[in-house]
Amino acid sequence: MADIALDKSAVTPDYVYDAEDWSETYSWDRLDLLTDNLNTGDILELGTLIQGPTKFACLVHGEVELFDSEEDAAKAMGPLDE
Repeated sequence: MADIALDKSAVTPDYVYDAEDWSETYSWDRLDLLTDNLNTGDILELGTLIQGPTKFACLVHGEVELFDSEEDAAKAMGPLDE
């Protein structure tokens, strides 16, 4: 939404959601899906998300661990019994 002013130091969010109702998350360019029904005097609290790097999760010795690559996750798991 190029016409939405953000704080000059802010990074444009990737996603936005209604902070009171987390049932739907939209890409930032579809902010209108949350704001179309605003009436004069309404204030809608929005949560924003910035997409970070992809992570890969797996169980290692019964504990969840996160890795930067699928290959690293597979190595950490070791051979699987079939």
